[in-house]
Amino acid sequence: MNPASVETVVRTHLEEHVLQQSAAGLTDDTPLLSTGVLTSLTLVRLVAFLESTFGVEVPMEEIVGPRFATVGAIAALVRELRPREDPVTATPARPWTEARR
Repeated sequence: MNPASVETVVRTHLEEHVLQQSAAGLTDDTPLLSTGVLTSLTLVRLVAFLESTFGVEVPMEEIVGPRFATVGAIAALVRELRPREDPVTATPARPWTEARR
C-alpha cells in the first residue's frame, strides 16, 4: 500500500462513517479531537476499523490524543504498527529470532 493510500482510506472512513458527509475540508492536518470530529465512541469504532482494515493491533497505550489528533497522525500510527515487508519478496519480514531457526 503506498504511503498516501493510508490517509485516503482513513479520510474516506471518517467521511462515510463519522461525519456521514463529504468533508472536502478534511486534510491530513485537520484537528480531529479538538474540533469534535472524533469522540470517545467514534474513536473506539475507528480503532476497530483500523485493526480490521490494516491488520494491525492497536495497543491500549497507543490510544492517546496525539496518535489520533489528525488523519496524518493516524496514518503514521498504522504504518508503525504494520509488519515490515521484505522488499525482495514483498512478504512480512520475520522477527530476528524466527529468522535464525
